[in-house]
Amino acid sequence: MIYILWGLLNLVIISWFIKICFYVTKRIREKLGLLASVLFVFLLLSCMSHEDKKSVNLDKTKIFDFVSGDHLKNIDCNSKSIQIILEDNLISRYMVNIDYGLDKQLHTNIPIKAFVLNNGLNLRTSWLPL
Repeated sequence: MIYILWGLLNLVIISWFIKICFYVTKRIREKLGLLASVLFVFLLLSCMSHEDKKSVNLDKTKIFDFVSGDHLKNIDCNSKSIQIILEDNLISRYMVNIDYGLDKQLHTNIPIKAFVLNNGLNLRTSWLPL
């Protein structure tokens, strides 16, 4: 539920900011002219398109490889897959798919590869641990 409220809050703030930008552009055009308002709009757009280097890529599927290529020969080729739902709320679902196989020497199941997926609407939020 907090994701929906957070998304709505972001939507209200962005629409309020756009309204203020239109007002400021109109006032600049009245006071300083068309060239100054066009310059203001271009500078504003260039600042908004700047991407933070620490930002998390939410669209990318995260892949974890647990077994290197040399150890794959010790694992049975009939690998199995399991899907675990980590979080399921109204607007999105976080899942992890784990591929595992039987180790020929130890006769135990070991993970080979895992994929972390996000299905649904993410509203461009990235919650990171503290």
